[in-house]
Amino acid sequence: MPSAPSARGGEAAQPRSRALDPAHAVSDAHRSRPGWRLATRGLHVGVRHVTLMKCSIRNRLFALALVGVLATLVVSAVSLGALHGQERALDYVLVSSVAVRNHTLGDRYLNAMHADVALAYIAESPEEQLAVVEKTVADADSFRACVDANLRLAIDPAVRREIVALKPAIDAYVERSSLIVALAIQDHATARAEMAPFLEQFRELEKGQAAVARLIRTADLRTVEKAQQDAHLQLALLVIVAVAGSALTWMLSVLLMRSVVGPLDQATSIMKEIAQGEGDLTQRMHIASQDELGELAAAFNRFTTAMHDVIRQVRTAADEVAQASVELSDASDTISASAQQQASGLEQTVSSLREITNSAQQNAENAGLASALAADARRVAEKGGSVVSEAVEAMGVINASSTRIADIITTIDEIAFQTNLLALNAAVEAARAGEQGRGFAVVASEVRNLAQRSASAAREIKTLIGTSVQQVEDGTELVNRSGATLRDIIGAVKRVTDVVSEIAASSREQATRVEEVDRAMSGMDAATQSNAAQTEELSATAGHLSAQAREVQSLVGRFKVERT
Repeated sequence: MPSAPSARGGEAAQPRSRALDPAHAVSDAHRSRPGWRLATRGLHVGVRHVTLMKCSIRNRLFALALVGVLATLVVSAVSLGALHGQERALDYVLVSSVAVRNHTLGDRYLNAMHADVALAYIAESPEEQLAVVEKTVADADSFRACVDANLRLAIDPAVRREIVALKPAIDAYVERSSLIVALAIQDHATARAEMAPFLEQFRELEKGQAAVARLIRTADLRTVEKAQQDAHLQLALLVIVAVAGSALTWMLSVLLMRSVVGPLDQATSIMKEIAQGEGDLTQRMHIASQDELGELAAAFNRFTTAMHDVIRQVRTAADEVAQASVELSDASDTISASAQQQASGLEQTVSSLREITNSAQQNAENAGLASALAADARRVAEKGGSVVSEAVEAMGVINASSTRIADIITTIDEIAFQTNLLALNAAVEAARAGEQGRGFAVVASEVRNLAQRSASAAREIKTLIGTSVQQVEDGTELVNRSGATLRDIIGAVKRVTDVVSEIAASSREQATRVEEVDRAMSGMDAATQSNAAQTEELSATAGHLSAQAREVQSLVGRFKVERT
């Protein structure tokens, strides 16, 4: 049916444009005017930041960036406002086109209902009459749907009021057209009687529809004009904000550049003057702000002050070092001459000590030879004493042996005496025995003779042994006296040997001490020679130090410092 597309079209256009109507568009346009206040606020903030040039460079850069950001935000806000206004205008144009289409469809259905009334008069068959009735109902529903669709749209309030005011006439027209169609099918005379009011309602409704169409076109024109005005306004605001932001940014950039470059140029000039000019360390930077450059100037002034003090101290120290190096050079020359004289005297002393060392070594050698001879004599005497001691011991052994022999001889004499007694007793007993004992008597007689001879020999041997023992005792006495004499000789030789050994040891120790003294004097001679050489080197070093001190004086002399 024809009404379906219109209804769907109206419903499709409704969601996007429900909140968009000229009243809302106008109010939104007025609400977009705070962009001016935002731009003005940004300019005021920029001006305030211009007055903050005494702040730190960080704050200045932040202010410059803030101005750029604010300008960008304002331009973006203005652009977004313009885009939003254009979008609202476009949406309203779309809504208006939908409203015009719905209104045109409504006019078409209005005319269709008028035609349906005419068709009802010429319908003859029941089918034709039923079709006319159904078409009338459908056209009436579509007409009402178009009107309701426009009421649901976000249209201009005047248009809405006109449609709402026209709604009763539309309802009356729909009811009368339906009534006339029904009467035309049943009773033509009654239907003709209702045609005059119906035609009057139709003409009034056409006038109302025409008024609504004019209001829609007027609202469209007003919306387009408002959109154009807003676009021009937004463009002007955009240009003003862009120009103001650019000017403020340029001004802040120039001020920032001057505030930064000026102190840097001053610092560069002073540094060049110090490095390439007269080296005037009394210059100071002017501290014009409390920012980082002010801190840099203060730090530079502290640095130059410290350098001034250091250079002044170095200059004073260089003068003192130069004076001390001259004195050191003179002293080293004097010490060098004294060291050479000491070296010459030490050479003579070392030569004399070497002669004394040779004499001491000769005495030590002679004392060693005498000690060796005394030791040999002592060894010979000790050997003689040993021989005498052995002789004494041998004589003692002989004496003991003689005594033992005498004892044995005495025993033999006693045995011979007893044997003689036994032989005598045996002879007596043999005499008593008579003839039987004659042989035993002969034996006893022989035994007696042997005992007597043994006793006689034992007495002789005892006499000889006694004489030998006496002689041995006399020899032992002589040997003992010889041993005592040899022991006295050995003691004397030992004392002589000890004395000679002590003399040799003293001579050796004396020779060692003299050698040590010789080595010490040689070391002193070498040390003196080395000291003389080092003194000469010290003198050369002092001269070099004096030259270096003069060079340091010339280096620090190029800097200008205050005189103390």
